[in-house]
Amino acid sequence: MKKDLVKQDLNFMEVPLWFQDDRLAESRTEGFVWRDNDGFTYRAGYRPPVKTDIIFLVYLLSQSQKQGWITDLSLSRYQIIKDCNLIKSKFWYDRLEESLKRWKMIGLEFEGCFYDGKEYISMNFGIIDSWVLDKASSMLHIRLAPLYLTKIKESKFFRYLNFDEIKALHSPLATRVYEIVIKMFQGRSFWEIDCVKFAEKIPLNRKYPADIIPKIKTAVNRINEKTSLRLKLRIRPEGRGKAFLGFEKLPADTSVEVQPPVAAGLPEDDGFKRLVLLIPP
Repeated sequence: MKKDLVKQDLNFMEVPLWFQDDRLAESRTEGFVWRDNDGFTYRAGYRPPVKTDIIFLVYLLSQSQKQGWITDLSLSRYQIIKDCNLIKSKFWYDRLEESLKRWKMIGLEFEGCFYDGKEYISMNFGIIDSWVLDKASSMLHIRLAPLYLTKIKESKFFRYLNFDEIKALHSPLATRVYEIVIKMFQGRSFWEIDCVKFAEKIPLNRKYPADIIPKIKTAVNRINEKTSLRLKLRIRPEGRGKAFLGFEKLPADTSVEVQPPVAAGLPEDDGFKRLVLLIPP
């Protein structure tokens, strides 16, 4: 079976274009702002997108790329719902229109933090410029933001997302972990990051390793089960209330299990001390 691969610039995988918390999205009908410490600002003039919305967006990118990177798409609602493995129903037709409303109201601001492969630059743009539903034909006419599309098309700092695998994950957290981790495996098979910093990248509303680690373990298990990516998760406690997550990429045919935490520098049989290191301050 031919893989449905979609090109994506790494800058758009490094920062969150969508969020984990459905309850947050439902409560923010009049806007939402999220910032990181590197100069990126995300503005949603309406509800922030969630997992369902990124599936629709990746599908639109896929259709644009298959048709020569066109900005203007004309697609039936039935085609979109079917190709996204959803059920033809009023609920999903309405949810698709809701998704387009959300993406239309997104603004991305990079203040000297968008890396184009040579330097860091400043930019401000949206994702979808406009969309119109022709009720007579049930066709959606969608215009992707030209600068957003151009930055992906011309990117030399990119990865290909497997759309089939994104659909198969059925987990917001696993999908976001998948996005972040696959961009790190260029010229290396192991990547390590501070546990709390990793949660901030997602972003995941957890502050302590003891709360973060079980969720990441579950996400990695799902990635191993539902995608061709094979990960081994290594957990390295580093002092009190601190830990590092190590992601090792293994051959695709490897059978893997998430390893339990190992406290560096402590005897393997000293379970009590290892547990103490995971307790929040």
